[in-house]
Amino acid sequence: MIESLSNAKIKYATKLKQKKYRSEFNEFLVEGFHLVEEAIKSGFAKTIFATEEVKFKNIEIELVSNQVMKKLSDLGEERGIIAVCSKPMNKDLSPYILMLDGVQDPGNLGTLIRTASAFGFNTIISENSVDYY
Repeated sequence: MIESLSNAKIKYATKLKQKKYRSEFNEFLVEGFHLVEEAIKSGFAKTIFATEEVKFKNIEIELVSNQVMKKLSDLGEERGIIAVCSKPMNKDLSPYILMLDGVQDPGNLGTLIRTASAFGFNTIISENSVDYY
């Protein structure tokens, strides 16, 4: 069990809370059981940090203390599970493209993405907007 906030894996994962490191390492964090499960199904999850024993095939699982989980968490509440994921690197454009410029509110971005997805949009191009990771 990882209990130290200065553990190298924890320090690395904590950096992914910042956009510059997500861009540099091409990785991001997802938080909560459902999102972690979806990341695993999609093949993006690399490492899982959890406060309780969980079983997933072919993926590194690290047990961490509640204190470490609070450091990793971006949400005010403790979800108990976080995954480090690789960013998808698919450069193929779909026939329907959502192009965004200057969207600053994460809630508005989420609404736009969900709506576009419902209409079959599979590609998002974003400039000068909030980071969707």
